[in-house]
Formats: sequence, C-alpha cells, structure tokens
Amino acid sequence: ATIDGTQIFDETGFFLVDSFGPEIEIWDPPRGAWSTDYSGTVSGLLFEEWSGIASATLNGNPVTVDPYGEFSETVSYDFGINLLETLAADGDGNTSSDRRSVLVGEFTPHGSAVDSGIAARLNQGSLDTIEVLGEDLIASQDIAGMIPDPVFYDIDEYCVNIWPFGEICYTLYELPLHVYNPSLGVMDLEIDPQGSGAIFTSFTVHDVWVDWAASGVLSEIPYSAGGSISADSITISMNVWPSVANGAINATVTDVTVTSQGFVFDFDSWIYDVAQFFGLDVNGMVQGYVEDAIQSAVQDEVPGLLEGVLQDLEIAAEFEVMANTYHFVAQPGAIAVDDDGITLSLDTFLDPGAWVLPQYGFGSLYGGYNLPTYGATPGMVVSLSDDFLNQALLAFWGGGLLEQEFPLGDLGIDPEDFDILPDNMADPRFVISGLLPPVVLPGTNGHLTDLQLGDLE
Repeated sequence: ATIDGTQIFDETGFFLVDSFGPEIEIWDPPRGAWSTDYSGTVSGLLFEEWSGIASATLNGNPVTVDPYGEFSETVSYDFGINLLETLAADGDGNTSSDRRSVLVGEFTPHGSAVDSGIAARLNQGSLDTIEVLGEDLIASQDIAGMIPDPVFYDIDEYCVNIWPFGEICYTLYELPLHVYNPSLGVMDLEIDPQGSGAIFTSFTVHDVWVDWAASGVLSEIPYSAGGSISADSITISMNVWPSVANGAINATVTDVTVTSQGFVFDFDSWIYDVAQFFGLDVNGMVQGYVEDAIQSAVQDEVPGLLEGVLQDLEIAAEFEVMANTYHFVAQPGAIAVDDDGITLSLDTFLDPGAWVLPQYGFGSLYGGYNLPTYGATPGMVVSLSDDFLNQALLAFWGGGLLEQEFPLGDLGIDPEDFDILPDNMADPRFVISGLLPPVVLPGTNGHLTDLQLGDLE
C-alpha cells in the first residue's frame, strides 16, 4: 500500500483467496457406465488442501468421508438412466460437484432382434378390405377349367367270346357328360376371427349356372342331349389357422365343408332313364364336381391371400440421418387371433451402416413390454414398443448422432472472449460425445414416453 506524494508504504503477505471447492475424484462407477444390477457402489476421494472438507452429499444424502478423504456409498438403481451427483463444500463455503450417469436394466445385444418391436392390428375394417380382394381373386380363376371334362363318363358293355370270331361286345350304355359356359353370380367372402385362434372363412357363390351336353350310346343306339346345371348358392366354409415360422406367415386349412342351396341338374332325358335303370348317381357326382371346383378355387386363394396380406406388413427400408445409412427390418414374429381381429407382432432390427463409436455397450434397453389390449376399432392400428424406440436410439447413438464438432463461432462465441485460451490457438472447436445412448421409458404425468439423456462429454 502506498500514499501518493509520500514515501509512506507498507506490505504484508501473502494473501490466500480460496475460491475453488474441493477436488472430487470418483473411482467407481466410471462416467457412462452400464449395469444389469439394480444396486451398486459409488466410491472416490474428496480433497481440499486449504480449508478441509466441511460437507459432502451423494444425490442429497450425506456421505461419510474417512480421515484420508476417501468414501464408499451403496446406492440403489432404477430401470433406465440413473444420475449420480456428488456435491462437496469446503470450510470457506466453496462448493464443487461431479455428475455422471449409469444405465441400468436388461439389454438386447446390438444386432439382435427386438421381439414384438412393432405390432399391426387388423380389425374388421381391415378384414372387409381383404374380403373384397379375395372375392376378386377367386372370381379371376377359371373355375370351369377345374371341373373335369367330361364331368362324368361311364360305359357298360356285355362281352362274349364266340369262336372263331373272338370277343364280341355289346354296349349297354356309354355316357360322357360335358359342361361348358359357366356363369357365376355375386360372390361373398366373409372373414371372421375367432377366439379359438382360427379365422373362420366362408365363401358363397350365388346363382351358379353351367350348361351341359351329352352324347352317348344306349343299346347300340346313339343318343344326344343337353341342358343346364344350376344352384341358388354354393358355400365353402373352413377354418384358417395362421402361424409364423422363421419370419414367414403360414396358413393351415381345416374343417372344410361345402353346402349347396337349390342345386338342380336338368337332365330329364334319356340320361335320366339310363341313370335310373343302371343305378347311376349322375346328379350327385356332377354336383360334387361343381362343388369341388369352387372349393378348390377358394382353398387355392383364401389361405394364400391371408398369408400374402399379413406378410406384406413386413418392413424393410434404408434411410439416411446425418450422412449415415440406417438399415431397418421388421419381420413377422408371432400372430394372435381373437374375436375382434388379428394381431401380428413384428420383430425389429435397426442398425447403422457405419458404427462410429469405439463401443457397443450392452445393447438397447429392453423392458419386455406386453402388447396393448386392442378393441374392435379402428380398422387398423400400428403400435410401436418402447423397446423398439430404444433399439432405434441405440442405432442413432452408435451411428454418431451425438458425436458433434463445430467451431465456437457457430455458437455465437468469439474465442477472444476467453482469456483462458492461448493467443496462438487456431480454430478452437466445441466437441460433444455421447457416453450413453438416450433411452425412453413409459411416460409419467400423462405423457406417452419419457426421454432420458445420459452422460454427454
């Protein structure tokens, strides 16, 4: 201290101005830690050279520090991101803190499928659309071509051996019956899911009409005749049991029944006389062939239609985010049928083309959430599991979404404002690295989900 204009001065020293809190060194856990254990230990060292440690807390709870400044505390973890905040104060009231995160739970390893990551629900509104598709597919088939031609053929001969002429045969009757020019009326496909796990399917063809013609022999005398075959309706009913094997949808058919209403075979001619005399059930055989042809068309199309529609819900896509390409696949994993509809669970895969981080961690956070309970409406619902969202966040994390680097000027900061930076430092940059992936958990306070961010370095 000096007084201007005099030689009076004095000095003393030195002065210590303590403006920093204690040093906090955490040994365990490291920053960005992963754990499958819901309890752990936080240990470390607190050091204060000048005024000693006055107090310390871990997440608000007092920490016991030994004479050497060391401590070890047992903590309980919750599912998801757990924040660990250590606060320390010295004798001068200066404070310091350490914050780090631990990601706790079960995990799906990188590259593995998340079971039921996406679910597609088809209620009656969607099934109505499938019914229309099925009606068109069956109508496009050549049902008449499935009926044998001739639809009926029989011959009865009486043969004797007469020497020296050999075998001589006498034709009692020969009856070939052909059908042509089919006409099918309105077609109605009904798909009705059942609580048994089956999809009850009925297909009805109304106003069936087929022309027939016959030319044959009766007692060596040729005859010919023609007419029509008609039915008010023919209905094919069956149970279709869907299943999934190795990502593919399969449909098994059981309990097939065929019923006809108003079936009429107009054969009031010599054919009727032949049939009556020789006991031939031409009417039943022709009816059976017509029914079999429609049944074959239905069984060819309906199971394949259901397989195809459900299989088409599989997703495979590539997309880019910040110069990295991501590969996404969702393939059938399980299927369930109830009284109101069909639920298809898709197993999901999502990976970046280039994994830029030096670690994979334990994988994506996995909660094993149950599928939601679906009602009968709307026609179609798509549900995303939190497990799938965490799989996606892990992929984005590994693909470098949190790895950022840019000049301080991009933040509106002039490096010259920082006296701590050396004058000769060129292009100082701001760098962020994600030590843990972001995760989502079921929402609280009325929210759909909660987003948690772990350590950012």
